[in-house]
Amino acid sequence: MTADVECRCFGRDFTAKEIALLRALIAANPPPNRHALSREFCRRTGWFKPDGGLKDMMAGMIMLAMHRDGRPLAVLGFSTAACKLTPRDRFIGWTPQLREKNLSLVIDNPKFLILSWIQVPNLG
Repeated sequence: MTADVECRCFGRDFTAKEIALLRALIAANPPPNRHALSREFCRRTGWFKPDGGLKDMMAGMIMLAMHRDGRPLAVLGFSTAACKLTPRDRFIGWTPQLREKNLSLVIDNPKFLILSWIQVPNLG
């Protein structure tokens, strides 16, 4: 993927600009149904079939897939670092004065949970 590509779905690259357009269309008031959304997205991005018709069916399928793939993969928790941790301080090379000065720059990761519906070997 290039730097301009935000995501790839069903073999099609979607640029950051296209994803922003999609989000703006979804945020309309009143919100459009998926069929109207897919047709408008195709019109605005010039996504047509070889016969000149809109690729709205494919756009609708992709939008549904994107919606279903939006679930979180994992949960991370962060907190302040332990005040004194001899192995860490020794590894970093901190004196008591350096620890006092730099401790606010360190965070702790007390929670890392991969959610149960994610089935990716060796993800953690």
